[in-house]
Amino acid sequence: MKVKFFTTLVFTVAGVFFLVANADAEKLRQLTKMYDAQIKGYGVSEYEFGKTYCVDFTKNERVCKAYKSGDGGLYFIVQKNNETIETWEHPPGTGNGTENFYVYYGDLDNDKSSELVVVSTTNVTNGRLVPTSNVYIMSEPIEENSSKPLVFPVEEFGEKDNFIFDAKRNETLILATEWDGYDDLDPKRLGGTYLVGRWFRYRRGLLRPALDKPILARRYLFSFEEERWQTLDDGDWKHRPYLWLKNKTTHKFYTEPKERSALVSKKYGTIEKYEEQSLFEECEIARRFTIHLDSGETIIVSSEAPSIQIDDKKERWQNVVWVEDFGLLPQRVSLPFEFSPLSIFKKVEGKRVKLETYKDKYGDYSRLWFLEN
Repeated sequence: MKVKFFTTLVFTVAGVFFLVANADAEKLRQLTKMYDAQIKGYGVSEYEFGKTYCVDFTKNERVCKAYKSGDGGLYFIVQKNNETIETWEHPPGTGNGTENFYVYYGDLDNDKSSELVVVSTTNVTNGRLVPTSNVYIMSEPIEENSSKPLVFPVEEFGEKDNFIFDAKRNETLILATEWDGYDDLDPKRLGGTYLVGRWFRYRRGLLRPALDKPILARRYLFSFEEERWQTLDDGDWKHRPYLWLKNKTTHKFYTEPKERSALVSKKYGTIEKYEEQSLFEECEIARRFTIHLDSGETIIVSSEAPSIQIDDKKERWQNVVWVEDFGLLPQRVSLPFEFSPLSIFKKVEGKRVKLETYKDKYGDYSRLWFLEN
């Protein structure tokens, strides 16, 4: 049984990815020249946190971060020749300053066309101080009214450790890291918390699981805790998830470990509707699938944990199945829990799925598998 490791959000910091491990083979370059600018409709204060800051990524294109004058929301703005061609909103309520973002530009998917990559940390947990960063990717040419950027979260991002360039294959691989729980990785131990890394490739505006690369999972023991804090205290508070996952104790596997719990049922169906709803001021997203089962029954599958129910949401839990995990078959590979299926598929409706339900000493739990990828 795999149990998601949940955390509490308390404050924010800025994040940065260096997207390659080998400078000689670098395909994406970091753009560090940042300056404050005036954009009509943006900028709410003379203080640093309220100014508009920009970074040029081509001779006549730039990306800026600013508070909107009207609603006070925090936005990214892409401009060409000082004309706005795209905007998207930064998650609100994070307190992230407008100067705290990083920009990269280059050929991420080796298709002879460049990508704009913007990284901004959205929150940090209490206690363990685990950062979560949003990574935004847009392919050139960026045009007015074009589709919004691909966005996905990464926990414990590192300067050299989440986008790794493979010189032999001339490609950049994305290591999506998160803290998660497993009950079945260490047979001689009870369940525990693990730092988990899953590999992806960026292709045609979506993330494709790199099924030829193993999932990496390292248990959070006292030795790991000591190593992590030593790394963070050594210099500029730099996270090193890939380095941490190179430890000899790290598990490597290509499919999720076999469940210890008893299989109660398995049902097949087709997704009729998919919804994403913000929880807690968009710090967390609930994903809900309306599924028409082959038996003729229609059910709703949700990622929203029952433990966060409140009275005015009780009606949301009528005839709803809570799932703690999403994944892909036939490989039986789980996706990072906070990933949106829309970062993997252009369209979720119409996808065939399998719903597995298991029983352990605490009760029933379910996993949802996509039958195609």
